[in-house]
Amino acid sequence: GMTVAEAMLLGKPVIATDYGGTTDFLDASTGFPVTYTEVTLTRDFGPYRAGSVWAEPDDAHAARQMRAVFDDPITAASRAKQAKERIEHDYSAQAIGTQIRDRLTYLARYY
Repeated sequence: GMTVAEAMLLGKPVIATDYGGTTDFLDASTGFPVTYTEVTLTRDFGPYRAGSVWAEPDDAHAARQMRAVFDDPITAASRAKQAKERIEHDYSAQAIGTQIRDRLTYLARYY
């Protein structure tokens, strides 16, 4: 998800598979998620072992999302702006540091 988050932070329209960790920050308000089909790998593929589940993006939907970015630059820019704001607000060093501090405070208090 780092590449997706970095593109969002740069204010770029993002098109990515709607699966995995990126769904924590990429949705239809901050980008252009692409539908997928879950596929179980029947053989090893690089670091992914047979039996692992893979999100196979829907090529036709990805193409429609690309077309949407091209055809409607105002919506693309609006979502990109929302994406940048989400990453800056929710995933900045300050935001993550605050979450860590709060969790450590809770753990120290109750454990």
